[in-house]
Amino acid sequence: MLSSLAEKEGITPDMPKVARAIVNRLAGERRLELDSTVNYPLDLQALRTTAEARGTAGPYNSYQNTGLPPTPIAAPGKAAIAAALDPEPGPWEYFVRCQTDGTSCFATTLPEHQENVRKAIANGAF
Repeated sequence: MLSSLAEKEGITPDMPKVARAIVNRLAGERRLELDSTVNYPLDLQALRTTAEARGTAGPYNSYQNTGLPPTPIAAPGKAAIAAALDPEPGPWEYFVRCQTDGTSCFATTLPEHQENVRKAIANGAF
């Protein structure tokens, strides 16, 4: 399942860090808060989910539920599987697509993440 999340959330070079951020959140028993899981059961998917979608109860809503979703949300490729098997060591708990090429910025604290989100918006990536 971790590999399917890495597949949906990051570009190939970022997948090991994405996997680590997810593992770190799971270890802290925190909600994953991934738009990709909220999007999974929706008919119309978007990079950013709406407040309404994030507020809709369901087993794939990682804004409301802790832990992994009940099933994979994508068919992972080799890079995502490798990332899930061997996440890059690091303290990250947050990431956001911050460049228009899909590159993510990683953070260890919420204030750092919020700054990355501001940069992502300014870059037109989010």
